[in-house]
Amino acid sequence: MSIKQALPYVKVEVGDSWPLPLSRSFYEHEVLVRQAKA
Repeated sequence: MSIKQALPYVKVEVGDSWPLPLSRSFYEHEVLVRQAKA
């Protein structure tokens, strides 16, 4: 469920035009880690 919450957050921050490189997965992981600690 956390993943479903994190993806729209990242999508809103960067917009639909942002490409999907491996680095995006890294940033999404960082968001999940921060949410888990909160």
